[in-house]
Amino acid sequence: MAVQAPSIPQPRSQTLWALAWRRFRKHKLALAALVYVCLLIAVALFAPILAPYDPTAQPLSGDLASQYFQLPSAQHWLGTDELGRDVFSRILYGARIEMLVGFTAALVSLFIGMVLGILAGYFSGRPFRFYQGPLAQGSSWQPLGFALWRVISWVIFYGLLYFIADLAWTLAGDGVRAFLGGERGGHWFALLGLVVSWGAVLAAGIWGLFAKFGLDLDVVLSRFIDFILTIPSLPLLLVLSALLRDSQGAVGQWAQATLGPAASVLIIITVLVIFGWISTARLVRGAVLSLREQDFVTAAQALGSSEVRVMFRHLLPNVTAPLVINTTLEVGNAILSESILSYLGFGIQEPVPSWGNMLSRAQDYLFSAPHLLFAPGIMIFLTILAFNYLGDGLRDALDPRSRL
Repeated sequence: MAVQAPSIPQPRSQTLWALAWRRFRKHKLALAALVYVCLLIAVALFAPILAPYDPTAQPLSGDLASQYFQLPSAQHWLGTDELGRDVFSRILYGARIEMLVGFTAALVSLFIGMVLGILAGYFSGRPFRFYQGPLAQGSSWQPLGFALWRVISWVIFYGLLYFIADLAWTLAGDGVRAFLGGERGGHWFALLGLVVSWGAVLAAGIWGLFAKFGLDLDVVLSRFIDFILTIPSLPLLLVLSALLRDSQGAVGQWAQATLGPAASVLIIITVLVIFGWISTARLVRGAVLSLREQDFVTAAQALGSSEVRVMFRHLLPNVTAPLVINTTLEVGNAILSESILSYLGFGIQEPVPSWGNMLSRAQDYLFSAPHLLFAPGIMIFLTILAFNYLGDGLRDALDPRSRL
């Protein structure tokens, strides 16, 4: 009778995310940061239930002087501010604003940077040809394209040069006008502008017959990012925030009419998104440039997969790990940027509570009521620290070479 050999249990296979979670749990500081962030999100969601007072309510009766600048007590856990408002309630509602601004700005920036980065990296070295003249080398007759180019050139060159001629005549002094023959000279001057304009239109049309126009998205995106990085970010954020908040401007009027006091929240998110996508786009572009030469991409292309499928079905999942890490860090950066702008008076505006504008108002009472500085300052410090530790833990957990 044959003896059957005992079966050896096979190790259970684990997914990438299961392995990452196992490594993440060994990172104690990152795990504590995750618990803190989850609690902060819960506080933000349930702030109306947890807050003992209305964050904007001011005392209207009793001894008003005694209700301002109260020290922490059983009634007001973190005291009251210069208007008698409960600081603890404002901290809780401020957490809602910080989480809203941080996560919204980071997620929108993630989407924009991801799309631009993957397009720039995948099509690097392959310009998009968006116009080709009908007589250009290697092209076929394109009457529609030529007609479009002729109309555009007519509008641009004719309108521009005629405007310059008319403006020059308007700005000319009386002596110059008299020298050119008065009103008759003005007609001849306008006619000269007309002739020059039509000559430019004709030259542009002939040149358009043989022209080719291509656009390398990678070159354009890279040069634009290089230009943005040469500008100091904080002054640029301040100027842009001031322009968008201007009540005389179209954006400021629309935001005030639509959102009222919450308009500054939308404006600060918009400001942060305008510059927040840059790091994500650079990260995705660099990763895609190295991945697009791998064998699995070549195999997908050989099997007839479309470029969209290759980019978003094969390449994008391979950059998910660095994207998750970068987005986590961007949430902390967005909260820090909002706090700085609000502290300087260009961010979230009263009566909407945020930790930044609470800190800004508290600095005026540094010596008379120093306790007003501690709560928002500590919350900003702990939140930024938590997101940084969380990003570090995710980086170690999602790195396959990690020894955690």
